[in-house]
Amino acid sequence: MLNLLLVGANGHMGQRVQTLAKENFNLFTFDIVGDANFSSFDQINEKIDVVLDFSSPRGTSQVVNFCKSNLVPLVSAVTGHNEDERKELEGLSKYVAVLHSGNFSTGINVINKILKTLTKDLIDYDVEIIESHHNLKKDVPSGTCKMFVNTIKSQRDLKETYRDETSGKREKDEIGIHSIRGGSVVGEHSVLFLGNDEIIEIKHTALSKNVFVPMALKVCEWIVNKEKRLYSLSEYLLDENSL
Repeated sequence: MLNLLLVGANGHMGQRVQTLAKENFNLFTFDIVGDANFSSFDQINEKIDVVLDFSSPRGTSQVVNFCKSNLVPLVSAVTGHNEDERKELEGLSKYVAVLHSGNFSTGINVINKILKTLTKDLIDYDVEIIESHHNLKKDVPSGTCKMFVNTIKSQRDLKETYRDETSGKREKDEIGIHSIRGGSVVGEHSVLFLGNDEIIEIKHTALSKNVFVPMALKVCEWIVNKEKRLYSLSEYLLDENSL
């Protein structure tokens, strides 16, 4: 079995990963708080085959340095990266295989594929995105929302606008973004295409955080033998060997 290092092991997602990962991996846990195999990368002497990061952006530099120094591929599920942190992931891909995604749900990634077609076919429709999450989520908008925005922008020349009292009249070349934080909402995303006399809405609701774990673990197995570069989740989904 592969040796998997789980970073952010004691977080909400990390705990769920631990439950499932032990079936197919030799699991090593890392976290700076709570009970884990390691709390510092200097402590790690075992040969690690792949790193799965479910921590936070502030740990990105340390994770990247460990993977680079030990030539270990990285699967990152961290959301909220700033531009410098994104560049660190891109830089790491010159040394090892790297895949980053803001959402490892099968349904979300199917919707992301559908959005390409809808955006091209509904060329004159206004586009709005509404995303809702629990009251502890820090990053706004969500990583999934950003993924949807990038997909839509790849098909049409649009710019994102975050709706508030200063937004003013809607421009034709906008993607309007609305973020809601409250309660215990795991994650809900709606993409609306608004035309004259009709609205087309695609919606995904995550009922449990468990929905994000199985694909993340499958990607860890898949990426181990890949060449060094930056991968997208769509490439994993298209790979016949992953089905």
